Amino acid sequence: MKIAADTLDELQEAIAAHSLNGWYVAEHKRQSDGTHTATLVRERIGGWITTYTGKQFWPLDPRPEDICIEDIAHSLALQCRYNGHTQMFYSVAEHCVHLSRYVAPEQALWALLHDASETYLCDVPSPIKPMLEGYAELESNITSVINKKFGLIGDIPIEVDQADKRIVADEMHALCTDSSWTDGFEPLGIEIECWDFTTAEHEFMNRFREIFRSPHSHTKENK
Repeated sequence: MKIAADTLDELQEAIAAHSLNGWYVAEHKRQSDGTHTATLVRERIGGWITTYTGKQFWPLDPRPEDICIEDIAHSLALQCRYNGHTQMFYSVAEHCVHLSRYVAPEQALWALLHDASETYLCDVPSPIKPMLEGYAELESNITSVINKKFGLIGDIPIEVDQADKRIVADEMHALCTDSSWTDGFEPLGIEIECWDFTTAEHEFMNRFREIFRSPHSHTKENK
């Protein structure tokens, strides 16, 4: 972030105000007209991971500029649903693509990205999540930043949430030895194809591009 002021005293006042929020001066310059500018950066919280595209991502301090769709597509394409307890490899990416094609067009991006936080946190089995202190807040923070990045405002539509629960019946019947616990679920009627990871990544990226080209899309990617 850059700030400017007519005098050095005014600049120092502005810097002091920003420092309360963790910003500090990376560079200070006196311009030819006598004014002063400063480049501020903010300290990051915790450690970082290296993403597929080579970005640094701080799970405890997520920011929209650290997120890109290529990282999301690649990571989710390599992660198997149900902690790998399926008869064939079935990626989180394929799950998201199927869901995005089932819901209404205006909800498609919500469906495609509903598990995007798993890019940075992995697909943790549901029974374990409540036992991990701080996980829910971490997941919520990363999801909020991803939604901001891609212009999704508010909460996930209830239709997407319901479809995400129902698709479990389709997946379990197709992929798992014992699917009896899903007998009360109404399946979506989706064919589970079990794409290899390169196909899953390709299909995810294509679906993302389709949604952004769609006349139903009112979203935009924020840098």
